[in-house]
Amino acid sequence: MKTAIAMLVVAGAAAAAQADVVAYWNFNDAPSAANTFNAGQVGPLTLAPAQGSGSISLASGLILNTAAANAAANGNVGSFGGTTTGGVSGEVAGFALTITAGIAGVGTAPFAANGGQVIFSINTSSVVSGLTFSYATRGTGTGFNAQNWAYSTDGGTNWINTTSYSGTLTATYVLRTVALPASGAAYGNSNLLVRLTVSGATSAAGNNRIDNVLVEGVIPTPASAAVLGLGGLIAARRRRA
Repeated sequence: MKTAIAMLVVAGAAAAAQADVVAYWNFNDAPSAANTFNAGQVGPLTLAPAQGSGSISLASGLILNTAAANAAANGNVGSFGGTTTGGVSGEVAGFALTITAGIAGVGTAPFAANGGQVIFSINTSSVVSGLTFSYATRGTGTGFNAQNWAYSTDGGTNWINTTSYSGTLTATYVLRTVALPASGAAYGNSNLLVRLTVSGATSAAGNNRIDNVLVEGVIPTPASAAVLGLGGLIAARRRRA
C-alpha cells in the first residue's frame, strides 16, 4: 500500500513538473527599416533573450551589425524578416537573426562568414531533466548549406559535436532541433554553451536566418521538489520494512 502511495506521489509530481522556458530568443527588437546597403538587414540588434536568461556571442569572423537603419552595414550579422514557426504562444513574425556570408569592408575574404560561429550561453542551474533546444531557420540558395552544432559543459574548453544539418536550404522556415544529453554535466550548469558553426556559402549575399531559439527543460517548483522528496522517503521506508 505504501509503495503504491509513493508511486502516486512521484507520478503526481512528475505530471506537475512540465517543461519550462529556460531561454528564448525571438530577435524582434530590431528597427523596422532596412538599410540600403544590404536590403533587409537592419541594426542595431540586441542579442538578449526575450524570455529567461542567457547571452549570445559571435566568433570566427562574425560581426554584429550596429549601423543605424538606412546606413551601410558594418557587420555580417543583422536581421531579416522572422517567423512564428517554433515560437512560444503569442509569437509574431517580427525579425530573425541573419548571418550574411560577406559584407564589403568586413572581414578579410569575400565570404568571411564561412566558419563563423554563434555561441549561446545558457544557465541550466535549476534544470533537472528534459533539456531541449529548437530553432526555426531558412536560407538562400547561395547561403550556408551546413549548420553544425556542438555543446560545451566546461565553459568552452572542450566541445562535443552533436547535430549537423547539410544541404537543406529552403525559402520557407523549417523547425530544427539540436540533440542535447538526457543527463550529466549539461544539467545544473551555470554556463552551458551551445555553438552553431555555419559554412558552405557561395556568394557574399548568401545568408541563413535563425529565429525563435527555444531552450526548455524541467525546473521543479519548490512544491514539486518537496513531493518528489516525500515519495522517495516513503519508498525508502517501505524497502526497510
